[in-house]
Amino acid sequence: MPPNRCCGRWPKPVRNLTSTDPGSRPSPRKFGDRNTASAVHQSFLDLLTVKFLTGFGQRPQHLLGGIGLVCFFLGCVGITYLTGYWIVETIRGIDPKLQRASGPDLHSRAILLGAQLMSIGFLAS
Repeated sequence: MPPNRCCGRWPKPVRNLTSTDPGSRPSPRKFGDRNTASAVHQSFLDLLTVKFLTGFGQRPQHLLGGIGLVCFFLGCVGITYLTGYWIVETIRGIDPKLQRASGPDLHSRAILLGAQLMSIGFLAS
C-alpha cells in the first residue's frame, strides 16, 4: 500500500470489530419501538424538510408560490362557479340556499390559503 498523499506516511491499521466485542453491542431500547406510526411520521417530515432545504433553499418562492397559485386559482374558479350558480338560480326563481352549503366557505378559505402561501414565498426569498 503506498503512503498517504496528504501526509506522506503510511496509514494506521484499523482494528476489526466483531459482534463479540463488548463495545459493539447496542443497548436495548428503554421506551417505545422505533417502527411506530409517530416515528415513521417524524422521519417522513424530516425527509420533507431535507428535500425542501436542499431543493428550494435558495428559491423557496418557487415551491410556496406554486402551491399558493394552485390554491388561489382553484378557489377563484369555485367562487366564480358558485356565483354563476346563484345568479342562474335566482333568475329562475329558485332559492339556491348557498348559505347552508360548505362550498363558499371552502373556496374562500382556498383563496386565503393561496394568498398566504404566496406572501410567505415572497418573504422567504
